[in-house]
Amino acid sequence: MNHLLNFQLPDRELSSSPSQPRKPKNYQAFRKERYVQANFRFVLRSNQDYKVHLLDPDIEIPWNNILQVIIDTTEEPKCPICLEYPVAPTFTRCGHTFCSCCLSRYLSLNEKSWRKCPMCYETINPRDLKRATYNVITPVCLDSLQKFTLMTRDQGSTICLPSKQFEVVKKNRIPSALFQPAFGYSKLLIGNQAHEKEILSRDLSSLLAYKDECLSCKELGPIPALDILIQKINNQLEKIVLKKPLDVVSSPTIVPAKCNQSTDDIFKLDEETNSVSRPLSNTSYHFYQAANGQFYFFHPLDIKILKQEFINYSDFPQDIEIKVIDIEDTIMTPELKKRFKYLAHLPNNCEISFCQVDLSTIVSAKTLDLFQSEINQRNAKLFAKMKKKEKGKNEKKSTLGAEPGDNYSPEYRSSPKLCTSLPNALTDFPLLPSTSKGSNTIVNNTEPSSFVKALSSSPVSSNSIDPIFNDSRWTEPQEIGKKKKKVLLMSTGANRKY
Repeated sequence: MNHLLNFQLPDRELSSSPSQPRKPKNYQAFRKERYVQANFRFVLRSNQDYKVHLLDPDIEIPWNNILQVIIDTTEEPKCPICLEYPVAPTFTRCGHTFCSCCLSRYLSLNEKSWRKCPMCYETINPRDLKRATYNVITPVCLDSLQKFTLMTRDQGSTICLPSKQFEVVKKNRIPSALFQPAFGYSKLLIGNQAHEKEILSRDLSSLLAYKDECLSCKELGPIPALDILIQKINNQLEKIVLKKPLDVVSSPTIVPAKCNQSTDDIFKLDEETNSVSRPLSNTSYHFYQAANGQFYFFHPLDIKILKQEFINYSDFPQDIEIKVIDIEDTIMTPELKKRFKYLAHLPNNCEISFCQVDLSTIVSAKTLDLFQSEINQRNAKLFAKMKKKEKGKNEKKSTLGAEPGDNYSPEYRSSPKLCTSLPNALTDFPLLPSTSKGSNTIVNNTEPSSFVKALSSSPVSSNSIDPIFNDSRWTEPQEIGKKKKKVLLMSTGANRKY
């Protein structure tokens, strides 16, 4: 024991890895309100001032100034309550969308004026609900031809529009929601009485159609909530009719605001009043974005190659249909804004993607040779990425087993069949591996198990009864005999004599 008295632990080795970096100064904790402001588009009321929002995209828009929420989605939307396409969709402050009728019935089940969101348990207040519209778009896919549009944005402004429409838009003005070319691209739009009336009329038509459907199916549950919503919309429409015409709103053109003015007339006046276009400024940024409005942009190297080919941005093709080779998904941060200044109009925390495209059909071979080293370096990274992804898939298959795929046989994908007879025990039940006693090696058991023997044997006759289940033996006396000697460990009692 003396050798243990001087026992000492070895010196602790210092970690060679650097310490964890501190959080950056501009770090912001996650907030749902911030996420909603960054990833959705809005139609704003025209009676407010939005100059600060034209300069800084990260300034939050007051919730009361929002008239409508535009939801860009690549999937068919469904209401989380009824699991159907939302009828007159309603947008909550926490970022979820429901049918107006479903949400109204859900809120009516509580005596209080508010209730927890069924999705995230945030507070839902009826006065914070906004009308929403869906903009269903086709997603950008790998190894397929995708359309991209040349976009233009002035320095110090957050207004970004296609170059062919940007020339006729007034500088530092938020486009109107009735200006169709800007509806799919601009994050902020201005709505007037005509647009608000259009929103209410559309929701009213949806609710009336849903009410007729419920009456035809004799489903009377939603009828009371539908009547309340229909009456509420009718009251709002009456107020709009009684209002005086609004002043000129912040739109691409100066259009007289008339409640009975159709959308086609407004577009016609847009063309007439903008006959004198504004030339592209040298202080503007130009880049390619997905034609459907998604935040998919060309890789910076591809823009560099196009600049070498066409020299001037005004000579760039307005629309390009090109094959996408790879997509890098990321989230906008202040560091990315400093690195890519042409994307400074996007708010922080919004999801963006950079697309690597095949420029061989647009750019000459001579231009591609100038950037061959950079292209090879990018291709090497792409190959390593694909190899790593394939390795991860193989490891997952080996760990979790085979996943359903095209190489699966039909019997594995079909529904289980009803078994009407006992299977052949020796063929249908595989033999399980067993370990021999006293050995660490696994050997295959060639003898069928007792379970297999029982299945393969003939039925038991009534005269052959197992002794364990024989009732007549319960009355027999228990066998009494000499107990077996127990093994004594560490005992010297056998040599003791007293």
